[in-house]
Amino acid sequence: MNAVVVQVVGAALVREGRVLAARRTAPERLAGLWEFPGGKVEPGESDAQALVRELQEELGVTVAPGAQVGPELVLGAGAVMRVYLATVVSGEPVAREHDALRWLAA
Repeated sequence: MNAVVVQVVGAALVREGRVLAARRTAPERLAGLWEFPGGKVEPGESDAQALVRELQEELGVTVAPGAQVGPELVLGAGAVMRVYLATVVSGEPVAREHDALRWLAA
């Protein structure tokens, strides 16, 4: 029997040489950690569709997904994450589900 693998997408939103990071509030064991905004790919969604939906929900922005950045990442038993470049096409990111946002340089 094959285990169900949860597909997760994250967005590397880059502006003026900086990338947006979002600080998690949940689950408790991950609260306070920084991440690329994004989330789970729902059944029937492509990665691009999930990224657009998740960033609208989490940040209130519309994005145009681009190329995948790096390899697929294993997030523990049963979950994998793919990160994509994305460009904000409308709106300004607002922390709706996070407690802070920061534009970070290398």
